[in-house]
Amino acid sequence: MVQFAVAGGSSAFKVYCVQCHGSGAAGGEGYPNLNDDDWIWGGTLEDIAWTIRHGIRHEPDLDTRFNDMPAYGRDQILDRDQISDVAWYVRQMSGQEYDEEAAARGAETFEIECSACHGIDGEGVPELGGPRLNDAIWLYGGSHAEIVAQINNPQQGVMPAWGDRLGETTVKQLAVYVHQLGGGQ
Repeated sequence: MVQFAVAGGSSAFKVYCVQCHGSGAAGGEGYPNLNDDDWIWGGTLEDIAWTIRHGIRHEPDLDTRFNDMPAYGRDQILDRDQISDVAWYVRQMSGQEYDEEAAARGAETFEIECSACHGIDGEGVPELGGPRLNDAIWLYGGSHAEIVAQINNPQQGVMPAWGDRLGETTVKQLAVYVHQLGGGQ
């Protein structure tokens, strides 16, 4: 039964999903890699099926997954120095090179402004669609400049709802296929 679901999901993936996630499901900038264990909205079969069925920020579907990161710079919530410091702190959390003094300053701002969605240690909050930040997996890039850009005026990804187009059987097959690619919980 699982082999049948994986085969059906693989076939559907090649038709409906490769345009964004790539033929090997490795994604690309702005498109999640489905081979790793970094699941923004959770990696259970049910979580994956919900995302496929209802999409991300797909407004016509009332059950779509939706979150918006504030534009901390554009909307003047944080100033340029605070944003830079938080970006250094995020790089520290993810094990990258960082400015030690700036990261220390950014820790408090992160706790106040960012931890509700990204977790106190950057572990992510899947129930809210808050991505994990304490690893080396980046949807929009992990350099200091790229993190600053995302904090300043974030990109917000979109995925269509596939449930009505594909039907429940194909959605479940896709969920099983994607789950077995890696990292499923």
